[in-house]
Amino acid sequence: MRPKYKVSASPPLRPSTSQSAIRCSPTPTLWSSWVIRSQRYGILFSGDTDYFSGLKEIGERFGPFDLTLLETGAYDLQWEGVHMLPEQVIQAHKELRGEWLLPTHNGTFDLGFHPWDEPFERLTMIAQKENVRLVIPKMGELAQIGKLRPQAAWWREPRLGEMH
Repeated sequence: MRPKYKVSASPPLRPSTSQSAIRCSPTPTLWSSWVIRSQRYGILFSGDTDYFSGLKEIGERFGPFDLTLLETGAYDLQWEGVHMLPEQVIQAHKELRGEWLLPTHNGTFDLGFHPWDEPFERLTMIAQKENVRLVIPKMGELAQIGKLRPQAAWWREPRLGEMH
């Protein structure tokens, strides 16, 4: 019986240098990106990474992807080499040959100096300009490949405890 899907580690995208200093395992696959491929769909999960020149090669070798899940938060211009800026996320998605982009590593708790919803706002603006298909489900909402669609800007809704 053939497996219905295959999971493989792609070359590591590039874990952040600040995290590398505190890693306790020398095993590089713990910090790699992941490719999940079925007979119908391909997905890439980036894990923690920054933008670097090897993304296009990964896209050529493992892509195209129906969905790329790319980390998109806790960024700052001073933190180059740690996380990607929203503009870099869009460029990475293109180089990886993705159809839909689902941003990860954001909106749950605040690690960066930027407002918690800034990654969503910047990505939405850039994606529209660059004709990138963006899916940002609410936390816990199902996003089904083959049925992906843009969502309403749920992060703009009032949150419990906020005054408007």
